[in-house]
Amino acid sequence: MTQISTLTPPADLLAEVVHRPFGLFGRHGLIATYRARRRFRQDLERVLTDNPHLISDMGMTDWQARAEIVKPFWEA
Repeated sequence: MTQISTLTPPADLLAEVVHRPFGLFGRHGLIATYRARRRFRQDLERVLTDNPHLISDMGMTDWQARAEIVKPFWEA
């Protein structure tokens, strides 16, 4: 029978993770959120230029779509 051991990180690494503002995985989540926002806004701009009639199907006005496109990636 094989025994599976659990790996525990060293105490100094755990202390460093606790003091980080976003933790070990939070920063990755933040970057992923920023990328998703940027990708959404790029897709929205593409729809606005190629098929502007679809903007109303999305429940947005032309003005709302343009306002969303110009937002920086860090704004929700």
